[in-house]
Amino acid sequence: MDAFAKNLKLRAQTLELSNAEVAERVNLDTRRYGHYVTGRSEPDLGTLCRIAEALKTTPNQLLDFPDAEHNPQVSRLIAACLYLNETQVEMLINFAEASLKRKP
Repeated sequence: MDAFAKNLKLRAQTLELSNAEVAERVNLDTRRYGHYVTGRSEPDLGTLCRIAEALKTTPNQLLDFPDAEHNPQVSRLIAACLYLNETQVEMLINFAEASLKRKP
């Protein structure tokens, strides 16, 4: 969770927002938001999404998860999946999961 706290601070600094301003935009108590910034606690999913929106970013970026748009291969796979039916998507998921379990 240290990465999340660090990313909250950096993103707010980039937007020149104080903790109080972010908390107000997200409709949170300043103290509660302060706990997120210091890493003492973690927000629930809904709160995380509201914070990301207020900071004009994504939950993935705040959590240091890679975004699909930064990986061209993942972007291609997602784009292809949009044209598959439910059965085909399930088969693709099963294939990917089986590939992960397979030893090289």
